[in-house]
Amino acid sequence: MISARLLPDLSTLIGEADASRLRNKGYKIIKKKNGYILDRLSSLYLLEKGRFEIFIDGEKKGFDFLWRKLTEEEKWKYVAYKGLRDLGYKPYLNNDNIFLNRKRVNVRYYKDIINLSELSVGYFAVVDSDYEPIFYQIKRRNPLLLEIVRKTYSEIGQSENKHNKLVVKSGSKFGCDYRIYRNNELHSSLLVNIAKEDDCKSIVARARIAHSVRKILIYCFEHGGKNKCISIEWIR
Repeated sequence: MISARLLPDLSTLIGEADASRLRNKGYKIIKKKNGYILDRLSSLYLLEKGRFEIFIDGEKKGFDFLWRKLTEEEKWKYVAYKGLRDLGYKPYLNNDNIFLNRKRVNVRYYKDIINLSELSVGYFAVVDSDYEPIFYQIKRRNPLLLEIVRKTYSEIGQSENKHNKLVVKSGSKFGCDYRIYRNNELHSSLLVNIAKEDDCKSIVARARIAHSVRKILIYCFEHGGKNKCISIEWIR
C-alpha cells in the first residue's frame, strides 16, 4: 500500500521508493524539489484499485471524496484513462491531456458533436452516460481519396476508376456515403463518409458496423484548404 499526500490539483506527492516502483510499471512520475509527483488520474486509479492511501492534512480520504471534486470533463478523462489501464495499456497525463504511445487520446462525451479536423493521428475515446469508454485508433489516409470518390461517383457513376483500381458505390446500407472496392475485391473494404463534423453517437454506430463487416471506416473532409482523410478503427 502506497501512502500519498494529496495536492491542490488532485495529483499526489509520494516517496522516492514508491516513485521508482510505479515508474517501472509505466506510470509517469515528475520529480520536484519537494518530492515525486504522480498525476491526478493515475492517483485516482490507484486509489480506486486499493493500492493507494491518500491523506489531506493527515486525514485519509476515499475515492468518492475525490470523484466529487472532478468536473464532468475530468470524469470523462478519468474513465478513459481507467479503461486504457484496465485493458493493459500504459496511458499518461501531460498538460491535462491523455497520451498513449506518445500520441494524444482525444476524449469526448457520446452526445458531443466533433469537428473531424480535431481527430489527428492518435486515439479517440467516447464516454457514454454510464461512464463506459469505447476506444478507437485514428490513422491518416491518402487525401486523394476524397477527390477520387467525388469524381468517380459524380462523373462516371458506379464505375471503375481504372487508374486507381477503385469501384465506388453507395454506402447507404452501411450508414455511410460510399463503399469502395479495391483491386477487384469481391466485397468492399472501405466505408467512406464525407463530413467536416459528426456527432459521437453516429461515429460509434458507423465504426461498429464497419468492424462487424470487416471494413475500414474513413472520414474525408476539407481543412485549411486541403483534403484530409482519416480512418477510425475500434480497438480493444
